[in-house]
Formats: sequence, C-alpha cells, structure tokens
Amino acid sequence: MKRCIPRNRTGSQLTPRSPSKNGFTLLEVILAVAIMSILIGSIFTITNSSILLSQSVVENQSDHRHQVALETYLETLFLNLPADASLDLRDGENGQQILTIDNPGTYFPSMEGDRHAKQLIASIFKNRDGLLDLKTTWSSSLSSDTNSTYSSQSITLVDQMTSFEWNIYSTTDKEWHPTWSSKLKRPSHIRVTYSSATSLDKLTRTYWIPPKTKVR
Repeated sequence: MKRCIPRNRTGSQLTPRSPSKNGFTLLEVILAVAIMSILIGSIFTITNSSILLSQSVVENQSDHRHQVALETYLETLFLNLPADASLDLRDGENGQQILTIDNPGTYFPSMEGDRHAKQLIASIFKNRDGLLDLKTTWSSSLSSDTNSTYSSQSITLVDQMTSFEWNIYSTTDKEWHPTWSSKLKRPSHIRVTYSSATSLDKLTRTYWIPPKTKVR
C-alpha cells in the first residue's frame, strides 16, 4: 500500500509544521522572579522609610509641644511671682540643682480641691535611662511649718533630658549665679539651659522676674 502524502491545491507537497512552543523557558522564569524580587524589595524599602519618617515627625512634634508647654509655664510662673515670694537655688544630694520658691502664688489640685501653694520645689532626677527629669512639687505649707496641715502634689514637667541648669542674675554684681539664697535681694532674671535626648542642641531661655511692688 502506498503512503498517501498530503498535497495542497496546486499539487505541491505539504511539509509538516513543527509543534509550537507553550509556556516559558527556565531562563525566562528566573529573570521574572529576579525582577519581582527587586520590585518587592524596593516597595518594602520605600514603605519602611516612610514609616520611620512619620515616626520621626510625630516624635519631633511631641517634643516641640512639651518644650512649648514647659517654657510657657515657666514664663507664667516667674512673671506672676508675688511681692513676698522668695527664691532659693542650691545643689541637691544627687549633684543636681533644686529650685525652691516660697509663696509662688499658684494653686495645685488635691483631694480637698484646689489648694494654695505656699511652696514650690523644682528638682532634677536621673531616670532609669540615665537621663534627667524635671519634677515639680507643690505643697500647702512651708517645710518649716511643722504644725500646719500638709498637702502636696507632684508632676514631671519634662523628661528625657541630657542636661538642665538654672542660673539667677544678680543686679548687685551683674553676674549669673548657679546658686542663690532666699536672703539675698530679689533677682531680676532667671535663666534655664537644657537639652533633650532627641536634640543635643542646648536651648537657653531667660525669664524676667518683676521687682517687688511697693504697697502705698
């Protein structure tokens, strides 16, 4: 039996077509995987950078709010010191300064309601991280009043600082002093210099203390 050879309409012999290729070669798959890995890595890098940038912005905004709140409080405190207020600045046992203001002219909350503060003590302590915290304590009686009812309230005004220093200006010798006695003449200015853990730049703020007003 003769084999039948397929021919076209013109009578020419048809040649069999080679089977078409389906799918991808191994090299194409490897290249595709490599490109996808690079793209995914780039996306994660950009996303991580955006998250870190957002966290940094939030932390800076929070630090700025704390800084503004501290400076506003100190300005209000010293600007409104009564005529009979007295200041004492000395070094504590931990080597940090302690600022004591008798009759600061402020109030503080207590269990019995708002109490008039007869004394304000601003102390600096080292926290667990080895950084500095500024703690303020209001009390309803002076430390020398042993017979009066005692009530106090303490809060941390600012924390996580690398440095904090008070200086009081004397109108007598025209100098700044890191210590001050309540027996001395009422100072005209008080200066605070501090730096936070997030920014090593030192900030210096000077606050005016009004002179005693004479009662007519």
